[in-house]
Amino acid sequence: MRLTFILIIASILAEGSAQARDHPKRHLAPITYREYEKGDVMEDEDLKRCLEKPCYVAVDSRTGKNTVIGVVMMTIPTKEADKKVEELVRQKIPKSAEGHVIGYINWVEVLEKWQGQSIGTNMLNNMFKYIGLSKPEVAAMYLRVNPHSIGAMALYKSTHFEHITSDGQYYVLARYSFQ
Repeated sequence: MRLTFILIIASILAEGSAQARDHPKRHLAPITYREYEKGDVMEDEDLKRCLEKPCYVAVDSRTGKNTVIGVVMMTIPTKEADKKVEELVRQKIPKSAEGHVIGYINWVEVLEKWQGQSIGTNMLNNMFKYIGLSKPEVAAMYLRVNPHSIGAMALYKSTHFEHITSDGQYYVLARYSFQ
């Protein structure tokens, strides 16, 4: 019985070690959140578009200062063609920020092997603090999301986005807090 118990424990430890290799965060890799820098690379993604639009990234500092594991691309101010959406977003802007600009979040992605480890949550929260400090003219940021994307909806709910409207296919969510 003692040998069986030891074999079970050894099996559990070996499985845990394999899972740790599959999920790098389990090694407590330091993650840096910052603006995109020329030379940043992300597995299976072309980040050159971040040269034209502002991007905020999560970087795995363990593997290199340019190893991006998450990205948010934005347009500030928004170039929204749908004035109705912009008007709906503006309706919830606090009086103290009326007349300020609205930004649009074009793209949010965290590499699949890093998902479920709070990278997206931390990246968005850090990005909003960054915008609050460096771009005080911004009153709101909004995005479109597929309401059937459970993970994305949970991410945006946990990072204080508010439902503004839907167009039948996507929800429009906005965030007004930059703290």
